[in-house]
Amino acid sequence: KRLKRCFRYEFMVDRSISHETAKRFPTEIFVPKLQYPNKQYVVEMSKDITWIESPQNEHIIQVFLIPASLSTTKETGTSWIVIKPQT
Repeated sequence: KRLKRCFRYEFMVDRSISHETAKRFPTEIFVPKLQYPNKQYVVEMSKDITWIESPQNEHIIQVFLIPASLSTTKETGTSWIVIKPQT
């Protein structure tokens, strides 16, 4: 049986924080080289977040709220991100 190697993370978002604060304190997720060799993975996420590879470590992705989502009327909500092998 082949393992799927799929990672899903759901978290509550506080949209009342400022854009600068959201940018300064991203959520960091370690993406192990053993599970995803040669960075062969795909990232899917809810529409209110985005991600970049960490400038300090190529095996960490930093997850940020998209600025427009900070101004929504709903102050909290659930966001999600999925990391899975490239097919």
